[in-house]
Amino acid sequence: MLETLQSVADQRHIALNFVVVGIDPGQDRPADWADFRAERKLTRANWQFLTGDEQSVRHMANRLGVRYWRYGEHTMHDFKIVLLSVDGKVVRSIDRFDQDVAVLLP
Repeated sequence: MLETLQSVADQRHIALNFVVVGIDPGQDRPADWADFRAERKLTRANWQFLTGDEQSVRHMANRLGVRYWRYGEHTMHDFKIVLLSVDGKVVRSIDRFDQDVAVLLP
C-alpha cells in the first residue's frame, strides 16, 4: 500500500518522506528493516525505517491513535497510514485496507 502511495505521489509530482516505525522494539531490529527494504526495493532516500525504546514507541502510537497489543509472542496492531504536516500534526489518515491511499494526498 505504501508503494502505491509512493507511485501516486510520483505521478502528482508530490515529494513525500515515508517513516515506518516498528512497534515491537524487541523484534523490529535495524537488520530486519534493511532486509525488508531490500526485498521490497524501497531503497530511495525518502524511506526511513525506525525502531525505538518501548516508552517512545508507546508515546508515538498514542499520539497517532494506533493501538497495539501482545497476542502470545506476537505484537498485533491497528492498520493506519498517517500524513503529517511539516510540524508533525496529523493532516489526514486512513485506517482500513480498502481505502484508497490517494485520499491522503492533496
